[in-house]
Amino acid sequence: METSERERQPVDRVHRRYFELCVLTQIMWDLKSGDAAIEGSHEYADYREQLISESEAADLSAAYQEQAGILTDPAEFVRERNQWLSGIAEATDRSFPENDALRIENGEPVLAKLTRQKTPARLESTIRAEMPQTPILDALADTENLLHWTRFFGPLSGLDTKLENPRERYLLSAFCYGCNLGPSQTPRSVQGTDRRQIAWVNQRHITEDGLDEAITTVINAYNNFALPRLWGSGKHASADGTRWDLYEQNLVSEYHIRYGSYGGIGYYHLSDTYIALFSHFIPCGVWEAVYILDGLLKNESDIQPHVLHADTQGQSELVFALAYLLGIELMPRIRNWKKLDLCRPSRQSRYEHIDDLFSENVDWNLIETHLPDMLRVMLSIKAGRISASTILRRLGTYSRKNRLYQAFSELGRVIRTGFCCATSQTPTCAPQFKVPPIRARPSIASSSGLSLGGRASSPKTAATNNGKPSNTTTSLRTA
Repeated sequence: METSERERQPVDRVHRRYFELCVLTQIMWDLKSGDAAIEGSHEYADYREQLISESEAADLSAAYQEQAGILTDPAEFVRERNQWLSGIAEATDRSFPENDALRIENGEPVLAKLTRQKTPARLESTIRAEMPQTPILDALADTENLLHWTRFFGPLSGLDTKLENPRERYLLSAFCYGCNLGPSQTPRSVQGTDRRQIAWVNQRHITEDGLDEAITTVINAYNNFALPRLWGSGKHASADGTRWDLYEQNLVSEYHIRYGSYGGIGYYHLSDTYIALFSHFIPCGVWEAVYILDGLLKNESDIQPHVLHADTQGQSELVFALAYLLGIELMPRIRNWKKLDLCRPSRQSRYEHIDDLFSENVDWNLIETHLPDMLRVMLSIKAGRISASTILRRLGTYSRKNRLYQAFSELGRVIRTGFCCATSQTPTCAPQFKVPPIRARPSIASSSGLSLGGRASSPKTAATNNGKPSNTTTSLRTA
């Protein structure tokens, strides 16, 4: 038994309550970090049982290396990453004297303030004058006539529908829940409708999978237009979350200590062509980086970004490592990045100008030893056996015994150090730490303007709505 004394003495008696508290606390941390598991549990099951076997991982490694361009041999992988980090650090050191956006004061990096760009005069008024207002129901009807996205809705039994005018009923249901009116308020605005009919269609004919297919159809059609190509290439995406008010008696509602009320976080992935690719609810208070990769991995549309921008909540050492192995280039905006532990490629590495930026050394042996295990986790995610958020939740808590967590964290430090050095090399790239090229919040705010029923969701919307929280239709109406 561990005590505060330097020399351990035999313990004859312990305080039962304190001993139980110590045991239960350790069990809590072990369950969170994945060192312990509960049989039959969904939240705390052994995630290792969901991974592919080692033989399957070995068979898939060659195809993965050819497709992703990432070496799978541990020794070659470590050698390549070492050379990569050394090259970036040396290039950053050489460019430092000409870099006016970055300076080092008292051993800490300081970025110059950004120059605010002026908005063109009369831009907003010109857009409003040239863009006529269109009723939401008319917009839904026009897209339905063009794309027939209501074909993904139908009776859960699979039998032929007996609804009269099913397309109109589906459009009305999408309008009702997409604009957050609810089945009770909609009949007051749309004559000839009934609360029970709208709720019945939503419960019996519209599923989450059907909504996802409809959203994908709308995104693919949007991607065929020429105008979005002027805004972006579709290779970049931005992830951000916003809090939505929810009633306390709700399965996804939690108390948010920052805002002082109950709610949920709507987490959105927005393409640089300005259309929402994926959205879902996450609990309040959770580190958003846990869910940042799910949006790109579950995206089945024709727009497939490989560069992901986020804020400080969208990054961590584990996320950097897993994103790299999954072929996703993570480019977050990092707050207080001067406090990060940047690592040297080797103990002998010294630099003339930026040596004060580095405070740690890379444990390459740890990465080399556990690279097969990390690749096995990544290939399991690719195969759909386990989600990225599940792995990040279980490995997101530090554990001295969990060497897989430590290996992921060490690789993430390497990737994040390279990102920080590469981003700060030139004055045009240094502002990346402060402002990402795609801002998700304005689009989230504009979609909130379509929430005619206000930002508060009814208790049934997220709790018993066939697993379809109100944010599921947010992507549809944003599209």
